[in-house]
Amino acid sequence: MIEALFREIKEELDVNIDLNKTYYLKSYDVFQKKKKINLNFFMTTNWFGKVKNMENQKFRWITPNKLYEFKLLKTNEQFIKYLLQSIFPTNN
Repeated sequence: MIEALFREIKEELDVNIDLNKTYYLKSYDVFQKKKKINLNFFMTTNWFGKVKNMENQKFRWITPNKLYEFKLLKTNEQFIKYLLQSIFPTNN
């Protein structure tokens, strides 16, 4: 799984993540069109190279409390809630 994460980040952002500073956060299953999909979430605090948009998608750096201001995949809602409550809690 870590090798796949490393490849995906390189393919989509053209950086190499520091595996010593990459942490597993959470996983869960979702169902779409009668298919079970296992989502896995990681966080890295260090990478090598300059982040580039390799997939021609819009992206920008934001603070975690701004996540709900964007239209994100419905399948990510459970993780966003976890992220804001457990990893980046605020007093708001």
